[in-house]
Amino acid sequence: MLESRLSLWALRLSSGVVSSTALFLVLSACMTLSMPVPAIAHTEVLLSAAVLLPTAAPAAPPAATAPPVLEQQATVLSTPAPSSAAPTSDEAEPALVDAPRRFGFARAFDWSTFQRGNIHAHSNESDGDSDPRAVYLWYRSHGYKFAAVTDHNVFVDPERYRDLERDDFVLLGGEEVTMKGAGRPVHINALCTKQRIAGGTFDTAEAAIESGVERVLAVGGIPLVNHPNFDWGIDEHSLLTARSATLIEIFSGHPSVPGAGDQRHPSHEKMWDSLLTSGRDLMGVAVDDAHHLHPLNEAQSQPGRAWIEVFAATPNRELICDAIGKGMMYASNGAKLDRIAVTHDAYELWPSAADTVVEFVGDGGRVLAKSSTSEVGQRVTYRTEGQETYVRARIVDGEGKRAWTPPVRVTAL
Repeated sequence: MLESRLSLWALRLSSGVVSSTALFLVLSACMTLSMPVPAIAHTEVLLSAAVLLPTAAPAAPPAATAPPVLEQQATVLSTPAPSSAAPTSDEAEPALVDAPRRFGFARAFDWSTFQRGNIHAHSNESDGDSDPRAVYLWYRSHGYKFAAVTDHNVFVDPERYRDLERDDFVLLGGEEVTMKGAGRPVHINALCTKQRIAGGTFDTAEAAIESGVERVLAVGGIPLVNHPNFDWGIDEHSLLTARSATLIEIFSGHPSVPGAGDQRHPSHEKMWDSLLTSGRDLMGVAVDDAHHLHPLNEAQSQPGRAWIEVFAATPNRELICDAIGKGMMYASNGAKLDRIAVTHDAYELWPSAADTVVEFVGDGGRVLAKSSTSEVGQRVTYRTEGQETYVRARIVDGEGKRAWTPPVRVTAL
């Protein structure tokens, strides 16, 4: 092996790749350190450095155990320590050490313009107390930029109510595909659709979810898994087993939905983190599930309790549906953001209110970092460490209202 190395050096010497002085310095270093010649010879970084050495007569080798030039070039190589043992001809080549891997967020965005809307509400075409026109008008008059009426196995065609649209308010097609799985409710919202889908009865919750999601996608819609804990119809196992939807409800304004779970059932937010940790990509949303525009008491499901803020420059139907389908939004039951930005290594938020707590959340729902703001619009930043598989944020304002931001995957760059 030594002979082949010397032949290679001779070739490089004859072609002018390295100077004779450089070759001399390399061989001198080998003999001084009693190191195997191959461990030095194959190091292209060392040869490159040797070219830069002055061509004056070489100085005596330093007495230190590791010459400075050699130390500076040992950043990406695992070079064996000097040994008194004589090198053998079949000694193994030194192993290359991978350079430190760089990690960052898989997607980047920067939004400070949001379109507020509701994607789960009912009219008297199923079990609501008001007609679709009144439902749409409620949302328009309260500053929403879009709304969908999603009645049970009934498609309310927005074309019948296009006269209600304005430059700053649009209608989305929708339906709550209402099914039974193992005798319990399994509901999948179909969003941005143009036709009826209808429900069905299935032996398991998984089968119902699969059917609902597939049929929504087949007509070009966006599937949303509604209120998993409603009558405990959808458990975590069913969600992890069935085909993934695009969205999952993590907060519902309906009083009969135990979104926080109990001792035997995880919360909707915990289910979301379980899905994300398993590798599924989906966004958690907050909805009204409104049924009553004229409530008799707080126990009835009223509008205005939760919404989504979609990342879109204008209240345009196509832009809104595209953003919803990509999970580009934040969900809220009251907390607000002025801006949200993700770069290759930073996840940044600007809460609208002072006295706000921001928690960055990762694998399994673990809180990665927690910060508090003291000023309006104060920036909060989380920088990825490369050990996360995803990062999202939970915001809690001074009144206890919350918001949830989109999860972003962390990947090797």
